[in-house]
Amino acid sequence: MVRAMVGGFFDRFFNRATDAKRQLGSIFKPLVFAAALQLKWNTMDPLVNEHDLFRYQSTFYLPRPDHQPESNRVSMTWAGAKSENLATVWLLYHLTDQLSPGEFNEVVERLGLARRDNETYEQYVARIRDTYGIMIEKESLLESAFEEAKKEIESDLISVVMKRASNFSAAFTTTWTRVNSVCRPLRSIESIRSIESIV
Repeated sequence: MVRAMVGGFFDRFFNRATDAKRQLGSIFKPLVFAAALQLKWNTMDPLVNEHDLFRYQSTFYLPRPDHQPESNRVSMTWAGAKSENLATVWLLYHLTDQLSPGEFNEVVERLGLARRDNETYEQYVARIRDTYGIMIEKESLLESAFEEAKKEIESDLISVVMKRASNFSAAFTTTWTRVNSVCRPLRSIESIRSIESIV
């Protein structure tokens, strides 16, 4: 039995409590956090809690907090307790960041977003577009391929940088030792001359 309903400013024949359409707002946050926990996030992982512009296909979204954030980095626990809009949207945008490529493909399969065995590429694109509203564009495919390529060469780049840093460090140490060995006698000669000038 419904005891009471509240809503509206005297719109005749319109019950705001039951008929008004509203955004999900903060009700959506626990859904994001639950999805994140299933996708290998931890409640203490740091989330970025800063103003940012998020891109989805050809549209952009700039979330606005309803209060001034106390920190630029927060945990998921903090984001939930303090209802942090910025951190939650950032997490939503980065939900699959903790997954390996194999785990990501498994999620795609479970969600029915993978290409089926009997589907042509054109049929696959049409199904994803018409069922889920996801537009597969040449630009986004190139961007995705570029991101994958970056991940593949990341370890190689790190090893090259570390090797060069090690070589630079060794060269610097050798040069410094030489300079120091040359300068030490000069310093002692200068100190003798300065003592002679005082005497």
